[in-house]
Amino acid sequence: MTPFKGEIYKSDIFKTMIKMDLNDWWVGDWVRILSSGKRGKFEGTDSNGYAKVKVDHQLFVVTAADLELTDDPGFDRDLIKKKVKKSEMDFFDFEKSLSFNRTLDLHLEKTNYNASDWPLGELDYQKFKCKEFLKEAIRLRIPRVIIVHGIGTGVLRNNVEEVLNTFMEVERSAVVNDGGATEVWLEY
Repeated sequence: MTPFKGEIYKSDIFKTMIKMDLNDWWVGDWVRILSSGKRGKFEGTDSNGYAKVKVDHQLFVVTAADLELTDDPGFDRDLIKKKVKKSEMDFFDFEKSLSFNRTLDLHLEKTNYNASDWPLGELDYQKFKCKEFLKEAIRLRIPRVIIVHGIGTGVLRNNVEEVLNTFMEVERSAVVNDGGATEVWLEY
């Protein structure tokens, strides 16, 4: 059997071939480009069925046969089963979690941004709001949130992605709403 565009076959210990379809992969999955050894994030497929992989801000288009799924480079397997300390659970507020708005809109007109109160600039303020929103969602054990960043030039979206990478509770994320928002799944 030979792999073709959109599919990859991996041998397991019994030397059988397992078909993996790129359409089953999540945008944001960490992958390794076998031919170069580079690691990056799966960004979906192009119109020809080839995989798009972002490595350090550079986009590569490769065949599925040249990819394998891998762990996030910053992933610590010892923290997978992190036990929640009783003191952390004391902060959980069930009623507040029910009323928590699960969508954050980072458009400046939707926030309380005031340039005189925040001299570091608009982008820094939006990143701060994103971090505070995620911290509260995590404290309240919210399983899924949406962060609206708009389409624009992609600068805010990239910064939101960088913020997400700093939280170990982020299980995965995907760009939604035609590129104007990021849906985030949190795991505890």
